[in-house]
Amino acid sequence: MISPGPVLAVLIVVAAVAFAVIVSYILRRIGARRPLVKEMATTSRRPGDIFFVYGVILGLILVTAIGSFNATKKSVSTEASALVAMSRSAAALPPPLRDDLDHQLVCYARVAIEEEWPSMQQGSSSPFLGAAADRIPQTLSRAARDPGAPSTVVSSLITSERDLSVARRERADAINGTLPGLFWFVLIAGGLLVVVLSALMMYNEYAYLQMFIAGGAAALVAAAIVLVASFDRPFAGETIKIGPERMEAALASVNAFAPDPRVDRPCP
Repeated sequence: MISPGPVLAVLIVVAAVAFAVIVSYILRRIGARRPLVKEMATTSRRPGDIFFVYGVILGLILVTAIGSFNATKKSVSTEASALVAMSRSAAALPPPLRDDLDHQLVCYARVAIEEEWPSMQQGSSSPFLGAAADRIPQTLSRAARDPGAPSTVVSSLITSERDLSVARRERADAINGTLPGLFWFVLIAGGLLVVVLSALMMYNEYAYLQMFIAGGAAALVAAAIVLVASFDRPFAGETIKIGPERMEAALASVNAFAPDPRVDRPCP
């Protein structure tokens, strides 16, 4: 499911309302010739019960989507914090190792901002970030063998690198959404059912009232589905999205803290 921008979201809601009005019109045309439609409308329950059941399902799915969005946001924050923590720990390493690691952290953040985030907006992950991430453990392996590198510092760096790697995987897993396809089927099929039955149940009312009730139900359902889609695709939206601001702040922090200004040199 795509993450609709404001214009597409409005078009979806308008299309849903138009669908409800058309359904109401068709039901009235059919009911004029077939008494069965009128009888079904008379014996059916009011829309409240149907809205309640669908509303509970919709609410649970929306809570799930928001929870996933917040978890992904936390992973992005953890990833950025791990970079900053590693730059602070790297200050205790011998200068060659320290400067190499600081440069690799700068390159990681740059690639994340310039390559990864645009790729995530398109529904994929950049292979360049994986290459930048692979260089960090290699430097830590060199630090572990260097007698001039304090073991406690190396241990702290390894822990931070592990946090960085886990957070990056969690972020990548959320690129294309976390809601199963069954959830989307229930949302869309259930929404169509709610709109059609709302129009049917209001058949015996004035035509304009029937269309107003059915159109209102359609607008509510469509807006809710758009909201779920926006939270489920945390990097692809225009209004509800997770941007690279935390990573940009981490890059600025690493650059400012690094003793050697050459860490800001071009990346390989």
